[in-house]
Amino acid sequence: RPYLIGLAGQSCAGKNVAAAFLAERGFPVIDADEVTHTVIEEASQDIIAHYSADARLRGLCLETSDGHLDRRNLGVLLFSAPSLLKTYENFILPLIERRIHLLIGQASEQTPAVPIVLNAPTLHKTAFISECAFIIYIEAPYILRLLRCKKRDGLPLRHIFTRFLRQQDFLSQYLSQNADIERVKNTGAPHSLQKKIERLLLQKGI
Repeated sequence: RPYLIGLAGQSCAGKNVAAAFLAERGFPVIDADEVTHTVIEEASQDIIAHYSADARLRGLCLETSDGHLDRRNLGVLLFSAPSLLKTYENFILPLIERRIHLLIGQASEQTPAVPIVLNAPTLHKTAFISECAFIIYIEAPYILRLLRCKKRDGLPLRHIFTRFLRQQDFLSQYLSQNADIERVKNTGAPHSLQKKIERLLLQKGI
């Protein structure tokens, strides 16, 4: 069974910075966001058909001028209503998990003695949480996350606040599942985050 390290945390806390550092250290890193992007692209027409009516009620359009899925508007829609987010996750998560299992198998075959990192923001909602030897949970100050999200996604502040509010109980959901959580605070300096992760890996004997 592959040695799997989970990488999760708050939105815009610095998970991708941590993932890049772990990749530099030689760990195969599976980016769940990239997998999700591929899976959503393949299922985009089904998503548009299923959620367009709900989107129109909120003044949103899920289809771009060239017929593609508008992922930004989809995110705004889903985070506006827990019931919509739940039905969407029930549809999309099994497809994502299937693809990730394939990638884990491929990485394990290529480098069988090297731990595999799964960078997955919503790891707690998948079956992989029980397969991880431990989970690195990245945290950052609220205002720093807010500024990063505004710069990265360009969303109105009310949408960012809604997204952050929906993620407040992420850590408690990990803890409720008895996951081995290693919390790492990211104060904004990449070299400081790297040193903290290095110390953690040494403690774990990796």
